[in-house]
Amino acid sequence: MTTILITAAGSGGTNALLNTVNNDAYRFIGTNIDRYKAACSVTDKTYLVPRATEEEAYIEAINKIIAIEKPTLLVPNSDIEAEILAKHIERINTSVFLPKYEVIVILQDKYLMYEFCIKNEINVAKTMPLKSINDLDNIPEHFSDFPLWARIRTGAGSKHTSKIFSVEHAKIFIQHATTAYNVEVEDFTISEYLPGDDYAVMTLWKDGELVLIKMAHRAAYFGLQGESPPYVIKCTYSQEIVDFAKETVKKFNPKANGVYNLDIKFDKNNAIALTEINIGRFYYNMPIFNLTGKNNAFQVFLDVALGNEHGYNLTDWEEKFFIREMDNAPHVFTQEELNQRVIDL
Repeated sequence: MTTILITAAGSGGTNALLNTVNNDAYRFIGTNIDRYKAACSVTDKTYLVPRATEEEAYIEAINKIIAIEKPTLLVPNSDIEAEILAKHIERINTSVFLPKYEVIVILQDKYLMYEFCIKNEINVAKTMPLKSINDLDNIPEHFSDFPLWARIRTGAGSKHTSKIFSVEHAKIFIQHATTAYNVEVEDFTISEYLPGDDYAVMTLWKDGELVLIKMAHRAAYFGLQGESPPYVIKCTYSQEIVDFAKETVKKFNPKANGVYNLDIKFDKNNAIALTEINIGRFYYNMPIFNLTGKNNAFQVFLDVALGNEHGYNLTDWEEKFFIREMDNAPHVFTQEELNQRVIDL
């Protein structure tokens, strides 16, 4: 049995990931920085570790666990851990299958990603950075109309994100965020708000070759689109999106390795545009990519990372819905199963 060490164990995303893979083939050991989340882990054992921002202490703790448990592979499942492990990959005493550190740094900062996209002709929402609250007065010089999109440069889950409808609204929103939360004005960007459909696109790469791609349409949200995570997503397939994803990732790294999760929307001209790439870790909604088609996406990742890969069908998908809600386990249904479970009056 192969031992795998995975981080962020006990979080909803990691638990859902592990609950939809064949655990009989693997022994999973977990880590978390939070004692209470660690207690909720579905891994065989779970270790409490320092925050990855405490780099020396974190790397020392990871290597101590590796010495005890002897995992064949270490799998990070949070942004900061993917970044720090990639930065110190030569010091990790087991295999780690990650994108290049330099690419992770660019993609974890939405404005650095935007600058790269502009230089490399990748369609992306127009974006302006902020240095002070007064920069918001320059919005009319950068954008032709509202609404726009205020969001912070790093992080996930639509945190500190909102539609804005005027310069004054932007000032109120950002001033509130900087007063109430541990963020600064320069942490924010203002972007064009893309009106079209919203897609999550998981891609897996090995030495610059696309191994697997799965995608889903974000169909319904806890709150407003762009301001909250979705609670319903629908598995789908589009060759146009496949082509865009392949071309985009190859521009960031022609020899790409690991996971690149592309968030894309269609712009006002109905063209595909990139909004961000979550790199080196897995989507929270992995059950829909693990439980649809013949290829379990996380299983494929493990195969590739462990050198056991074989050919995978890029068009292998089936129409299913992923539904999640706080305090409920996530569900995956076909349309027929949904219809059977619900009675329309």
